[in-house]
Amino acid sequence: MPWLYTMSRRIFRRGVEFYFLDLQVEGEAHLTSEGPLLLASNHPNSVLDAMVLGSQVRRPIGFLARSGLFRGVMGRLMKAAGAIPIFRRQDGPPTKPGGNDDAFRAAFDVLTDGGVIGIFPEGQNAPERHVRDIKTGVARIALGAEAANGWSLDVKVIPIGLNYEERDQFLARVLIRFGPPIRAVDYRERFEADPRAAARTMTDDLQHAMRAQAIHVHREEHTVLLHAIDALVGDQLQAELVGSIDLRTLDEKFLQRVSGRGTERGDLEGRRQVRQWIADAIDHYERTKPEELARLTRNLERYEAHLRQLRLRHGFEESAARKVSARWEAAKATTYAIALAPIALWGLFHNFVPYRLTRRFALRAPEEAIRSVRAVTGGALFFTLAYLFHSSGVWGAGATPIGLALYVVSLPLSGVWFMRYRQRLGRYGHRIMLRTLFRSRRVLLRRLLLEREQLQAQIDGLRFEYERLRRKALESE
Repeated sequence: MPWLYTMSRRIFRRGVEFYFLDLQVEGEAHLTSEGPLLLASNHPNSVLDAMVLGSQVRRPIGFLARSGLFRGVMGRLMKAAGAIPIFRRQDGPPTKPGGNDDAFRAAFDVLTDGGVIGIFPEGQNAPERHVRDIKTGVARIALGAEAANGWSLDVKVIPIGLNYEERDQFLARVLIRFGPPIRAVDYRERFEADPRAAARTMTDDLQHAMRAQAIHVHREEHTVLLHAIDALVGDQLQAELVGSIDLRTLDEKFLQRVSGRGTERGDLEGRRQVRQWIADAIDHYERTKPEELARLTRNLERYEAHLRQLRLRHGFEESAARKVSARWEAAKATTYAIALAPIALWGLFHNFVPYRLTRRFALRAPEEAIRSVRAVTGGALFFTLAYLFHSSGVWGAGATPIGLALYVVSLPLSGVWFMRYRQRLGRYGHRIMLRTLFRSRRVLLRRLLLEREQLQAQIDGLRFEYERLRRKALESE
């Protein structure tokens, strides 16, 4: 196991646990503790994807990464961590003849030794909620390694879906799904008859398996429509189609209350199922009733434009339309802002400098793909140094060991609390006193509520028709 991989995995695991509000894993049993594995994942979030996988898979992974990342100090560090450079067509011709021969040989060696290879076969970052057509590299590596070893390795390809709730947002949620393995030896007869055809068949099977693990909108341009429908009726659909459960343990409930990192550990797998259901329904109506889908898209775009004008979100309270005092809502938001300001200021004071240093260090990366790595490694360094500095000052001032321990624990918790506090103020700022209140916009809110009810009725009509057609198709099978 490369020494740098062992050390960095521990750092990345702590960084990932801090970065995400909730991280859930499905299908972990498919990861065998021994034998060659080839992990094939979708690629929605650049280098962060490798960090997330590396932090959750216990076995060391030799990631195949584009050759452009292997430059200077960064390149030496990646090689020390076991990464393997690979050339892509869009990056131009390789620097030497043979192109990826060295990369394939290195991957064969890892698999022959019973190790794990990680690859993102889309070849580039993918749009959110969409898995692009994949390259044949995974199949060629798996089949080539087996053929070179007399089909005795039993290489398994694990399709993986990385499902980020909000891929560019701090304190977001992510669901990692490991699918059933695809065994390279099952394609032996095809490979011996026609290696290219066997690689293409295995790639098609892997493509289907990867899309089954990740939320996949069939056309990229429908991603916005998926988000709009999910924001409007996603909770209702999940409650009716999947059910809603709270997955938190007692200690998680306590820590979330203390840190302000949310009040519920939602069923991310259930949410994924609902979003995929919506994506499939969109694809169905695109093929069967494009005019109806276009009308729904226009109505949703108009509704969201009205929300932006009123500075509201999809989940705005209906109490205003029922003539509940808007001043009471504003008073509650104002009380929250004032009462919890001391905790937020404590977190801001102790975390502002390391946060700014980490941000500046990450933004100075020569390209976007390296920013995530620099953010995690730089954050681990700057925050550790800042906490040591503050703690030494408190200890020098005569703090007791228990007092010092409580102080140290408060530093990261208050920092997370500040981020959450800031997000909530931004979300509910329109309710705070001295700002425009609901009362002055009552007529517009009534119209908006009516518009939402009409949209929900339109979606319900399409939904019931789609469910009827699905039941009919299942009964005919």
